[in-house]
Amino acid sequence: MPRPRVSLRGLLLGMALIAAPASYWIHTAIQQRQAAEAIRSLGGQVYYDFHFAESRTAEPDESAQATGPHWLGNWPGVDFFHRVQGVRYGSFATVAADDGGLSWLARLPHVRWLAIHGTGVSDDGLAALRELAELRQLTLYATGLTDRCVDHLASLDRLERLEIDYSQITERGAARLREALPSTRVEY
Repeated sequence: MPRPRVSLRGLLLGMALIAAPASYWIHTAIQQRQAAEAIRSLGGQVYYDFHFAESRTAEPDESAQATGPHWLGNWPGVDFFHRVQGVRYGSFATVAADDGGLSWLARLPHVRWLAIHGTGVSDDGLAALRELAELRQLTLYATGLTDRCVDHLASLDRLERLEIDYSQITERGAARLREALPSTRVEY
């Protein structure tokens, strides 16, 4: 049986067909890693797809572990095999994020769950959320947000649940949100 012959041109074309998608995958993973590290440096928390076992909009399970070989996740990093799907800015103990901190979300297009607790995020800073096409649940707790942010929130037409507690958003602003987002459960 004769050996198959491969031309140099065919070999280079094959390598290019493999390299192009691989370089995109690597670039995306590096972008995600940088954004996750920046959010953590601000005191935020990042949750990956495996933290949301059943429902994509429920609270993340912080005890969940990534699947697959442990060494593989540690060597290149979890960002090469899993997508960030949840972010929590601030907490009851820290006031870490501001409008600049929200700008990192643009590098995380698969975020479905976002909680902003007691941070320095302004009404205009919520414009960064428009980049999150997959956002399904948003919690705004103990923020200084006012009715001025309603227009930004109203643009999030894929939201399934919006929780607003201890903010300066009025009942009138909440009513405008309910009207603008009829398929969203707005809890005020």
